[in-house]
Parts: sequence; C-alpha cells; structure tokens
Amino acid sequence: MDFETFLYIANFFGVVSFAASGVFKGIKHNYDIFGISILAIATAVGGGITRDVMLNNIPNAIVNPHDIYLSIITTLIIYLPYFLFRNKFKNLLTRQELVNKIKLLVLIFDAVGLSIFIYLGANIAINNNLNTLGIIMMATVTAVGGGVIRDIMSNESPIILKEDIYAVLCVIGGFLYKYMIIDLSIDKIRTTIILFSLVLIIRLIVIFKKLNLPK
Repeated sequence: MDFETFLYIANFFGVVSFAASGVFKGIKHNYDIFGISILAIATAVGGGITRDVMLNNIPNAIVNPHDIYLSIITTLIIYLPYFLFRNKFKNLLTRQELVNKIKLLVLIFDAVGLSIFIYLGANIAINNNLNTLGIIMMATVTAVGGGVIRDIMSNESPIILKEDIYAVLCVIGGFLYKYMIIDLSIDKIRTTIILFSLVLIIRLIVIFKKLNLPK
C-alpha cells in the first residue's frame, strides 16, 4: 500500500470518529437532526479548516467536500436508529445514566479521531517544510480544533482546557512523528501505525482511569 492510500483510509476513519463524537454530543444536548449534523461536520473538519487557514491555503474541506458528506452520512447512520428507538433507551436507562454513557462514547470516538488527526496534521506540516514547532502546532490544531469548536457550539468548556491529558498527547505525538520520520528516516506508514496505537492506548487509559494533569 502506498502512503497516499494509507492517508486516505486513515482520514476516512478519523472523519467518521470525530463526526460520531459530534453526533453523540448533540444527542446529549437533545439537539435536532440539523443541529447534530452541524456539530458532526464542525468536529470532523473544523481542525483541518483551521490548519489550512493558518497555512494560508484554501481549506481542503471546501475544495473537496467529501469529508462533509461523510460526516452527514455518519450522522444519519447513528442518529436515525437512536431517533426510532429512543423510547426504549429511556425505559432502560435514566436520563443521567444515558447522559453518562453518551459522554463516554463522545470521549472514545474523540480519542480515535484525535489519534489519527495528529499525524495527518503533522504530515501536512512536513510537506509544507515547517520546523519542529510548526509541525507540533499543526498536529495539535488539526487534532483538537474540531473538538474545541464542537464544545463551544454545545456551550461547554472545551475538553482541552479542563479534562484529561489531551493536548499534551498531540504535542508529544507531533514531535515523535517528526523525529521518527525526518531524523530517523523510519517508514511513514509504520511510524503512523506505531504512534497512533501508542496515543490511542494512552488516551483510553486516561479516559477509563479518569486521570488528569494537576489542577
């Protein structure tokens, strides 16, 4: 498999994961289908749009809107079954239990998207000949930008500011990606798989163990 195909597949799963986190966030706040779709799209492409603007490029999500279409499809696949069987969910779980489970789903899907988008952003930064700090910044913005927009639109404080070891993983992941590919000349696909797995495992441990940086 060539690296471009690998990136396309990785982006597909990243968009679906981030869009899903936006859908569950909308369900948590009892938004309608339009509001949930907007949250899904903003979460999936918000970080990439912010990154492209910072790089003085036309956002790829506007030029090639397939990520937006994929976000909408993801919204329908998740929301419609929930809409049709929501009364059964209400009978099985209390409102608070349902909210807690949705919160967990948001964090899990967000973790997958985060772990993928770090390296998509870092790779674009490398292609634009940025230095180490620039690579770390683009990796972080790409990975957390959509989630920040999602949380602000949901009238919540962004996760990056208050919960879990979040942006720290982006900084470390972006730096390791640059170091392994540029300094150590390790294969890009192998590097991405290794670092994606590492960040995702750490992020899931943080979520389930409820670990935080000192406050």
